[in-house]
Amino acid sequence: IVVKFAHQELYLPLTVVALSAAQIAAFVYYGRTKPGGLSSIGPASPTVGPTVLHYFITGEFPRCVDARRQYWRLFSYQFAHIGYFHLASNLFVQFVFGIPVELVHGHSALFFVYQLGVAAGSLTCAFSDVFSQVVGASGGVYTLIGLHSSDVLVNWRAMAQDMRLFVRGSLCLMIPTLDLAVYVLYHKDDDTSYSSHVGGWIAGILFGLAFLRQVAESPFHAYVVRPLAAILLVAYLAFGFAWHQTTYPPKYFLNGPFWQRSSYRNTGNHAGTCCSLLLSCDDIDRDDFSKFSCEESTTIYPGRYFSDDELQPLRTCSALVDWLTNNPAAELA
Repeated sequence: IVVKFAHQELYLPLTVVALSAAQIAAFVYYGRTKPGGLSSIGPASPTVGPTVLHYFITGEFPRCVDARRQYWRLFSYQFAHIGYFHLASNLFVQFVFGIPVELVHGHSALFFVYQLGVAAGSLTCAFSDVFSQVVGASGGVYTLIGLHSSDVLVNWRAMAQDMRLFVRGSLCLMIPTLDLAVYVLYHKDDDTSYSSHVGGWIAGILFGLAFLRQVAESPFHAYVVRPLAAILLVAYLAFGFAWHQTTYPPKYFLNGPFWQRSSYRNTGNHAGTCCSLLLSCDDIDRDDFSKFSCEESTTIYPGRYFSDDELQPLRTCSALVDWLTNNPAAELA
């Protein structure tokens, strides 16, 4: 739907409204199924939305389901949120950055770039946050921020004498800077998947550089920046999808003390999760996973006796195999 305003044809922001309404509807519908209903939902808990919507590569212990072929998860996680503040903050940023995009570029363009960012967020998690269950619309939201950032970059000369440059530039910097500060200060105790934010932002930047109109386009931008950004965007998404499909058990693209310290849930032994350690042990059958216990999703103990202070966690494949060999008939109580 197009309207004319100040000699311009503008699209009504129907897609932004529809996406937001769908996310609110999912929150209300699934929130009512919680014990205590909607009144039991706080600002930062619980997770509202069934696990069938969440993005993850490996399911919870002890089943440790391989979810790589459950392709809907690359997109469906945008309809689950952790508490009402998570939903409200995403909706606010979505309106602030999404409405201007749809007004100028139309319904289809907004929907496409938003979903592209959602997918880019989950595919970035595939190689940089491999053990998390991810929920929220931040991948799409950060794509909109990245799209505005690229618009400021390519049209900054045309905006140099305009207050829009200061306002839009400040908004594009403020939210990622706040996110970065929270990550640096609190990431050890924070379950937020910043990888999905980064992936969405990268997709938005590259998409904007490749396809957004420039007020006074230079030959360098037309013949170098645009094709290079398009190639990088396709390569980034292709790499993320290829890693997601071919790397199992899940592994980080970058490995090392710093990366593990910032990304792994269990920083003591760098084993990732109980499922990742068990899946990496070729000598252990899936049927034997239930003979172990998993504490806080990261530490494996024999049987169901991990509360016994005398028992030590099983941290290596050899330790797991040795325990199974010595306890062939072990079953959970």
